[in-house]
Amino acid sequence: MHRWLIEPISPWLKQNHINTLVLVPDGVLRLIPPAALHDGQHYLIESYAVSVSQGLSLSLAPSLQSHEF
Repeated sequence: MHRWLIEPISPWLKQNHINTLVLVPDGVLRLIPPAALHDGQHYLIESYAVSVSQGLSLSLAPSLQSHEF
């Protein structure tokens, strides 16, 4: 998973001194804890502060989702 999700953007993250990642997983990715992301030597949480958001569609109350704004 690390190879598909993090490795492609890793050079950009390092170049821009990014130290915090906010993940908004969708679908089946919601089932994978970020602590499980491992590059073969280190876990993702060893290199970055990681925050996980469930996304707006999951956090809105059902009564709000049915209204058009």
